[in-house]
This record gives sequence, structure tokens and C-alpha cells, in this order.
Amino acid sequence: MMLHLEMYSNPNNKGTLSGTSVYKRRSDLIDPTPFLDSASL
Repeated sequence: MMLHLEMYSNPNNKGTLSGTSVYKRRSDLIDPTPFLDSASL
């Protein structure tokens, strides 16, 4: 099992996805690792 998270620097941006491969990504995609590392358990 795998959990997939995507976080965006501008959640109000409803812009289109970009990229030419089959996997499209928003330009404001950020790495969620620092946010998850700082979360209390």
C-alpha cells in the first residue's frame, strides 16, 4: 500500500496542469516532506 500526497504553494491556483509526459503536474507543486516531518504524532 502507498499513500500519495501532493501539496501546492498556492492552493487558490486553479491553473492547468503542465508537462508533456503522461504524468501532468501543476507548476506550484511542492515537496510535502518538511511539513510531514514537523507534524506531531
